[in-house]
Amino acid sequence: MKAVFGHTHQPKVERLGQTLFFNPGSAGPKRFSLLRGIGLLTIRKEKVLSKLIRLSDKVNHRNRSGGIKLPKKKEK
Repeated sequence: MKAVFGHTHQPKVERLGQTLFFNPGSAGPKRFSLLRGIGLLTIRKEKVLSKLIRLSDKVNHRNRSGGIKLPKKKEK
C-alpha cells in the first residue's frame, strides 16, 4: 500500500510494514523552519522508489522549478 499526503508541508518518507507514507513537502515560499522541496515517486511493477529533492531557498517562489530542467511540451 502507498499513501501520498501533503497538507503538513513537512517532507517525509516512512515505511511501516508494507505501507509507504510519502509527503513531498512544499515548493512554495519558505514557511517557518521547513525546508523547500519536491518529491519524486518512481512506480514500477516490482517496487516504488521515493526521493525527496531539496530546493534552494534563493529561488523566486513564483518559479517553482527550483532550477530543475523540466521537459518541454511538444507542439502539435
